[in-house]
Amino acid sequence: MNRKVNRTPHPACNRLNGKEVIMIEELTTAGFHADLTRDSRPVLVDFWAPWCGPCRAQLPILERLASATDSPYRIAKVNVDEQEQLAVNHQVSSIPTLIVFRDGKPVRRLVGLQSEDSLRTALQDAAAAAAA
Repeated sequence: MNRKVNRTPHPACNRLNGKEVIMIEELTTAGFHADLTRDSRPVLVDFWAPWCGPCRAQLPILERLASATDSPYRIAKVNVDEQEQLAVNHQVSSIPTLIVFRDGKPVRRLVGLQSEDSLRTALQDAAAAAAA
């Protein structure tokens, strides 16, 4: 019996030429709220800029978090140079600023380069609070 199995890759991963590529969602002003509320998982949003050294240092940490299979959270980023209004709306005055959103509302703010452990803890706390 032939059955078609729908295998959806983890949302953080994609394949390019047979290699796994980490996908961190890029958010824009147009769909920001909808992107944050499209499912019940907490979302860590990194407000960053390409010229920012600490922001570039934060990226591999975010990629490791995003590549975790079956994670109870999502990772996204906002380029503050391209999405200036989002930075203003969320009172981002220093970068990197990382905000954990749950149900579209900010629940935790971290400023400056963060360790993988501190980000994972913030996300796990948000996921646990959502489940309670």
